[in-house]
Amino acid sequence: MKKYVYSKVLVDGCIKKGTTLYHGTTNPSLSLESLDPTRAMYFGLEPMISLWYTLEESERKKEIGKGYIYKYKTMEEIPIDRYIERIREHPGEECCVHPQVVLRGYDNYHACMGPFDLSIEVTLLKEQREKIRLLRVYQVDVKNLQELIALPVRELRLIKYKDEMKVNGMYTS
Repeated sequence: MKKYVYSKVLVDGCIKKGTTLYHGTTNPSLSLESLDPTRAMYFGLEPMISLWYTLEESERKKEIGKGYIYKYKTMEEIPIDRYIERIREHPGEECCVHPQVVLRGYDNYHACMGPFDLSIEVTLLKEQREKIRLLRVYQVDVKNLQELIALPVRELRLIKYKDEMKVNGMYTS
């Protein structure tokens, strides 16, 4: 993970300009400007962690319906406080990049027992969020995700449509 991050994401202690970031939520009208300026916000370097997070948030709220993946782009380099190498160490209120276990929901057997995926998460504070721009919003059918929670990542395929993102089980009938 560290080798990948330092070759593809970071340069001289900064997230590269043009890096794509994804954020998943059940909020259909997320506005970065309206968020609590004192709280960190988490992004994935790829959409899968954000997709599964929409299921996690939906299960916590007990509202299984639609989720949304917000795709952003960094408009300038973003200095980070540090790269966290160990997966067991979680960020505080700091700008950082780190590996993250992807849970498949919140209140189901597979959220605790796996399968688990590995992803890379980016934590941004308000001043760093001002350096990203929204590119697109995808709608997600959270029930679709619930049907696939037990499949290993190698059996999942991400499909992007114009305004929708979906996961298919490649080996399911």
